[in-house]
Amino acid sequence: MRWQPAAPQIEAHVRLVAAARMVLAHVEAALDRMDQGRYGRCHLCAKPIALDRLNIVPYVRDRARCQQLREAGQ
Repeated sequence: MRWQPAAPQIEAHVRLVAAARMVLAHVEAALDRMDQGRYGRCHLCAKPIALDRLNIVPYVRDRARCQQLREAGQ
C-alpha cells in the first residue's frame, strides 16, 4: 500500500507554496524597482523608505506610515 499524505499536510504544503510564490513576486518587483531607479522610495508618496525597514523586509514598497494609511483605508 502506498503512503498518502493527510489532508492537513496537503493544505499546509499548498499554503507554503502560495507564500513562497508571493515572496518571489515581491522580490522580483523590488528588482524591477532597482532597475528603474525607484528602489527604496515609497510607492505611494515617493519619499525614502527607512533603512531599518528595508533591512527587515528588503522588498517592501511603502513607508510604514503610508502602509498604515493604505491599510486603514481598505
